[in-house]
Amino acid sequence: MRAAVRRAGDAGLSVILDVHNFGGYYRDEGGRGVRLTVGSDELPSSALADLWRRLSAEFGAEPAVGGYTLMNEPAELEGRGELTPAQVWEQASQEALDAIRGNGDDTLVLVPGYDWAAVRGWAEEHPQAWIVDPLDRFRYEAHHYWDADRSGRYEDRYADEVAGARPQ
Repeated sequence: MRAAVRRAGDAGLSVILDVHNFGGYYRDEGGRGVRLTVGSDELPSSALADLWRRLSAEFGAEPAVGGYTLMNEPAELEGRGELTPAQVWEQASQEALDAIRGNGDDTLVLVPGYDWAAVRGWAEEHPQAWIVDPLDRFRYEAHHYWDADRSGRYEDRYADEVAGARPQ
């Protein structure tokens, strides 16, 4: 990974490091993948914070790194006690940002919303801003897909996808 980032920098590119796992990791149990979700007993949010602490220590001074995306499209997390899955994500993302800043790293941090980072449900999932960054070097990240079922698969012809995306 270090070599790839340095090669990108040598080519004049800037990269965003992105944990691309949708809020879970898979553990092998007898040849079968079992999903563990961030914030669960098996995969506490401290594990995500530790990952970002280590990535930040490795890449925080790398000029080719333009930012970090804490996780691509976190979804299907478990609620914990009184916390909704979205609130579990809010706590985990704050803990990860704190780990990065704890390293003295001022890199821009991109924080996606819960439930595939979907624009359409943001106000319900996150009625209030939740990240506190002493450097104010973060941005929330949201995604929107324009295909008819908003899955990002775009399985129909372009004209049909456009027609399906129009308000009814």
